[in-house]
Amino acid sequence: MRFDELLRDTIDEPGSDLHVPPGLAAAAIAQGRRIRTRRRVAVTAGVVAAVVAILLPAAVLSGAGDRAQLPAVPVPSDSGGPPMTGDPLDNSPAPSAAQGRLYGGWRVMAAGDVALSAAGTYSQVQPAARRTVLIAPAGHRALVQVRPDDPMIIADVSGGHQVTFAPQPFNGSYHWSPTGDRLVSGYLMKDNGESGFGIIDARTGAVTKHPVDRTLYDCSRCSYAFTRDGREVLMPLADRSGGEAVERVRGLQFFNADTGAPTRTVLVNTWIPDSPFAFSPDGRFMITTADVSEAQVGRALKVDLVQQKVENFPWPAVWVTDTQLIGVDGMELVNMNPNGTWNDRFAVGVPDAGWPIVLGPPA
Repeated sequence: MRFDELLRDTIDEPGSDLHVPPGLAAAAIAQGRRIRTRRRVAVTAGVVAAVVAILLPAAVLSGAGDRAQLPAVPVPSDSGGPPMTGDPLDNSPAPSAAQGRLYGGWRVMAAGDVALSAAGTYSQVQPAARRTVLIAPAGHRALVQVRPDDPMIIADVSGGHQVTFAPQPFNGSYHWSPTGDRLVSGYLMKDNGESGFGIIDARTGAVTKHPVDRTLYDCSRCSYAFTRDGREVLMPLADRSGGEAVERVRGLQFFNADTGAPTRTVLVNTWIPDSPFAFSPDGRFMITTADVSEAQVGRALKVDLVQQKVENFPWPAVWVTDTQLIGVDGMELVNMNPNGTWNDRFAVGVPDAGWPIVLGPPA
């Protein structure tokens, strides 16, 4: 189970009557990651410990010895960049707001439940009284659920053009396609045990299910996400060496998004990314997070999908081009290079901003 998913599950568990402020879990994650001195330091295992302390979140594969291994945790440095100016968790807009200054004209599509509309203004996603919200990186669309077991609503962020679909038998973990025209989620049929992934058409609410053979492609959380071109979806393959209760990953399995056919296996023990734009345009690299192995959970990693290697990366990020990225560091955005160095840093600059931050390409 991903660290942030565990955190959200912990918060949601008490029941539907408990009102939980939007973005609370992600904000806690951000708070943990931002415990540091005023000067920029490299990411360390201590950040992960701080987060945990806040809220407690196709063929037979080779053995663990054949997997790409996680790199060592970096040592803190005092020379990472200029001193911070102001509290990085302050949600008020700053003079150096990111809009118009990010690489490639990219935009902040959402900051928590505040989203960018097609008219170019920010406002709270509608309907306001709701339990779940997931905003697309393109298309100005949002996935909303008002109460548990209510129909899932796909609508414009302003509340218009609504379509619905049933939340059952989906597992509650959804990811948007790069254009905002589809969603993907894992499912399990209770009557016959069939499992796989479903593609939800964001224009009509129609669902297409693709069964996955669990004897070949075993998973625990069974979450799925789109690649950057939208042609494939991927899920984390379970590593059962630590027992059923340990959420370890032994590889990533890719499937054709249209047919459900398996396409490739990459032997790296990382989770799937939150954004399809976490994949580089050439498809070779991916920015994601580590699994629970070696207590590295939640740490950002850069994955070479061709060589099946991983290396540390300062922050979660999206690729603008093959040579430019935008990182998300708390309530700041960072214009970055593929080697992890950064050039510019800006406040998110969205009124009433929360978590998570969703970045998308220009219209």
